Amino acid sequence: MRMPCPTLREDTEQPMAVEVGSNRVVGTDAARIIDAYRQVMNGGLSEPQLPPLWDGHASERIVRILLDRL
Repeated sequence: MRMPCPTLREDTEQPMAVEVGSNRVVGTDAARIIDAYRQVMNGGLSEPQLPPLWDGHASERIVRILLDRL
């Protein structure tokens, strides 16, 4: 089962993860954190999708690009 990842700060460097539902910016307010936790645990959020290219092959792509440029 995929679960959304709550981000306990006010922003994220991964906005595409928020767009597809795999990440949710919750902030640092305790009430918002508890609410997000309850929503996740009660199945109140839709199943998140993986952002494009988040397939576990990033290092392979990086090495290929570096080798092509050397």
